[in-house]
Amino acid sequence: MLKVHYVLTPLLYGGGSKDGINYYMDLKTITKGREKVEAYRVSHKLLHSSAIPKEKLDVKHQAAMDKLLADLRRLGWDSLNSFYTDSNLFNVQEMGYTDTAEYYALKNTKTELEQKADNDILISKWN
Repeated sequence: MLKVHYVLTPLLYGGGSKDGINYYMDLKTITKGREKVEAYRVSHKLLHSSAIPKEKLDVKHQAAMDKLLADLRRLGWDSLNSFYTDSNLFNVQEMGYTDTAEYYALKNTKTELEQKADNDILISKWN
């Protein structure tokens, strides 16, 4: 059975096929994933700023990571790495590149100021 995820803007934002599954991620889904990652980061920071004993900290940390991974699975990703791959692809496509390979190939042809501008754009997508 062929499963299709989030077929909203395939021509603009690409997509791919993995394990017989065709997929396209849209900005709404990427944004939800980013919100889940940010919630994990806040939780992680709070855990490490508290006075929780180390043995309990490890358990709470693992629970927070498990929740993040479960949330990302519900959104269509099978790992944190696959989320970052799609999120980064989406970022560079929004900047006008075909894919991350094109972005990195052309990055070295840009001036230092242009590279900084591109980097600032990518960083801003997480803030």
